[in-house]
Amino acid sequence: IMSLVEIPSYIAVILLLDRLGRRSITSSFMVVGGIACIIAVFMAQKSTESTTTVFIGKLFIAGSFAVIYNYSAELFPTVVRNSAMGLGSMCARLAGAFTPLITLLDSFNPKIPAIVFGVVSLISGLWVLLLPETNGQAMPESIEDGESFGKGDTCFTTCFGKKKKKSQYSVPPEQQMVQELGTINH
Repeated sequence: IMSLVEIPSYIAVILLLDRLGRRSITSSFMVVGGIACIIAVFMAQKSTESTTTVFIGKLFIAGSFAVIYNYSAELFPTVVRNSAMGLGSMCARLAGAFTPLITLLDSFNPKIPAIVFGVVSLISGLWVLLLPETNGQAMPESIEDGESFGKGDTCFTTCFGKKKKKSQYSVPPEQQMVQELGTINH
């Protein structure tokens, strides 16, 4: 039953990804998932409220996981994309290998593992706010493109009142034509 909660999450991601952007979805889904994980720890176990909170956390974490590979691929320049994605995947697997060790911490206090997982998700969600938005941007191709990609484009410069710097990257002509055709058809 727990895996069925991922289906609405994936549907929401499909519908919202191009409208809200990768950064905001990844960040907000990770933060909400982390908060739900931490809140569930302090609720009565096996209660309806606790189970609902856990399902909400799972829904949001699954959504952020659905976006992260797409977002990661768009952040790295073409010349290092394969290596960077491989390194990211390796780090994710390494972190997954620590999961059983973290769950052993429940011998000290049963709340510790869930709090650790929630805090890691919360911190990761906040760190995503420092990354540039890739939605509607041309993907960087060279290392130089990657170094200048998204400069000055963090959530703190674009979401909280400061005007986003004009990027030297624009939507490629092929993609622009597809976007224009999409607006004509609707």
